[in-house]
Amino acid sequence: EPHHDDDDTDGDLKNKDDDNSNLRDDGVPDEIWEELEESKGREREEADRLSLIQDELEEIVRQEHARNEEIKRLKEEMTRQMEELARLAAEEENTKKREEEARRILEEIKRKEELA
Repeated sequence: EPHHDDDDTDGDLKNKDDDNSNLRDDGVPDEIWEELEESKGREREEADRLSLIQDELEEIVRQEHARNEEIKRLKEEMTRQMEELARLAAEEENTKKREEEARRILEEIKRKEELA
């Protein structure tokens, strides 16, 4: 019988003439290894896809937080402006009252002058 260089003498090499030539060195069929590698590839792709989705969601959360902070700032600014408007309205009302009081006093002075 001829001697083959790839005889399985140390357990690491496959014997190509063997009936189990579709087995790897560890005895697992090649198609199982191929399915495992394909599965690992799909898992890596899915992990990459999920990582991208997570990055997108984190960016959305960051943007929403920034928007909420801007809304809060705008509400505070609106409150300050409303308070300023109320102060100005009260000041205007006081000015009108003082103007009316001044007119009344002037009219009374004129009447007194007319009587004198």
